[in-house]
Amino acid sequence: MTGPEGNFALRAYLDKTGWTHGQLARAVNAVAAEAGARTSYDRTAVAHWLTGTRPRQPVRRYVGEAFSRKLGRLVTPDDLGFPDAKEAAHSCELTLIPRQTDYAATVRQFVRLTRDDLASAGSDPLPKPIYQAGAMAVPAWPRPGVGVPGRLPGKTCLNGPVGSRELAAATAMLSMFRQLQSSFGGGHARLAVVSYLHTDVSDWLVRVTDEQARIALCAVAAAVANVAGFMAFDSLCHGLAQRYFSVAGALAVHGRALDGYALTLANLSVQAGYLGHAGAAKTHAIRALTALERTAGPAAHAGLRAVLLARLAAAEATTNPEAAVRRLPVLRSLAGAASGDSADLGINLGFDLAFFTALVYEAAGRFDTAIDWLKVGAQNCARREYRSRCLAAAGTARLYLRTGRVQAACHAIRSMMDDYHRVRSARLTHALSDVRVQLAAHRGNERVRGMLDQLGAVG
Repeated sequence: MTGPEGNFALRAYLDKTGWTHGQLARAVNAVAAEAGARTSYDRTAVAHWLTGTRPRQPVRRYVGEAFSRKLGRLVTPDDLGFPDAKEAAHSCELTLIPRQTDYAATVRQFVRLTRDDLASAGSDPLPKPIYQAGAMAVPAWPRPGVGVPGRLPGKTCLNGPVGSRELAAATAMLSMFRQLQSSFGGGHARLAVVSYLHTDVSDWLVRVTDEQARIALCAVAAAVANVAGFMAFDSLCHGLAQRYFSVAGALAVHGRALDGYALTLANLSVQAGYLGHAGAAKTHAIRALTALERTAGPAAHAGLRAVLLARLAAAEATTNPEAAVRRLPVLRSLAGAASGDSADLGINLGFDLAFFTALVYEAAGRFDTAIDWLKVGAQNCARREYRSRCLAAAGTARLYLRTGRVQAACHAIRSMMDDYHRVRSARLTHALSDVRVQLAAHRGNERVRGMLDQLGAVG
């Protein structure tokens, strides 16, 4: 409620949290940064809001999310005395999917998400969705015996208006989209993936009538939506990525695709960890492992178990790094058991495990070991996996600088520049920006000045 003497609702929420004006301002700036917006609010801005001034759109949603994270429950702009009917209609708040998700509701959410994503690229874009740290929007995987088996049955004869041809086409497109994002980054052809989801896949999901065809199509659609989510994450569109992962998880349940479901939660764990939400990162990884082990048991995909344990170790490393390090031998054992059988996961298992192992060792303060594992990750990249190789090189340069080895850092950066020119990844650009800031402290070195000029030229 806002009255002539100020915004009483906002003041009440400040009292509930115990935040100072400056603490709220910093929390709002952090939410805005995750949405790709640069804000620099301070205590004076909060003081203005308390006197009745309304922040502009979409800052009201940033304020709501900041309080939601602090209090552990949903707080809307309306709760804070910032009502706006027009903004509420286009707020893009994450719709929590019921525990037992309804197919028609999932398809409606899928259609709306892809439609709004495409519209946001137009001349009159919709507000960007924000990342909601407390949202657990992926439905639970059904327990065995309640109608959803762990894996799809063997090859099925698909009949009906949507069937084998559509499934074959979607599977082929999935393979191509996975290759594009792993090679060139999430900023390359992202809208092409979204357009394909919104036109062809949406139409098939609506028209399919044969039950087996629907199961198979949902499994593939979930995998493509997962690619779209990871592309959005790689583009630092975190709210958008979270929503694609949400839809992917629901589709995986309908598609009885246990592996795809677990990978969706693994991606959510990576995203939460990247944003510093260690609790959410750990929760997502545990949910995925629980679903996999409860349903598949000893038959669970060894490579997938390794991926999930790597995500869990990386999440744990922020609070208990030595415990996370103790998980690593198990990861290597599982990776060996997978014996190269990871192509169906759509990831490079060798790079993936090396990269997350490096994160664990970095958190434990064992920087040289982390550097060694990043180098292993780069060596495990295929020739055209430019984005992954660049991320490993940027991480190596950052750790070299952290340990005072400036020349080695410059060499690591120089080794990746040819690959970098092929990549469109805001995540990689952000990583290089951090390296550039660290290098600037050594500007007196002639080679460093040359490297700074080179980094400046590539943005």
